[in-house]
Amino acid sequence: MAQLSGAIRRLADEPKTNRRTLASLNELLGANYALASDLASMPVLMKTRGAELDPVRADAQIETARNRVAELLTSGSMPDSEPAPVRESLSGLKENFAMIVLARRLAHIEYTARKVARLAARPVIADEEEHAH
Repeated sequence: MAQLSGAIRRLADEPKTNRRTLASLNELLGANYALASDLASMPVLMKTRGAELDPVRADAQIETARNRVAELLTSGSMPDSEPAPVRESLSGLKENFAMIVLARRLAHIEYTARKVARLAARPVIADEEEHAH
């Protein structure tokens, strides 16, 4: 993220930089910061709610989410869709509240990773050149 931020800053100083390309790169940088923030929230969640979690189920959910996020971020292809994080009603909860908090956090992390992958796979510069002609 630091290298991308530096490149954007340098591009912004160039007189012939395409502003649409710069805006697209800024959007990617913002999505990366959002993902980093989501990931940084996990140790806090584990510290505050860890004792309430079902350790076997929590570990399985975290591992599944980790694998999906890693696949999204390393595949290089544009994800097909960007589903919203799963939201469950707080009324009538039938299971451990901490497990639902964990599931929501993991769904949001996957959602944010999907957005980063989509923005990173987008051919920004090629699109800009096509629009110029």
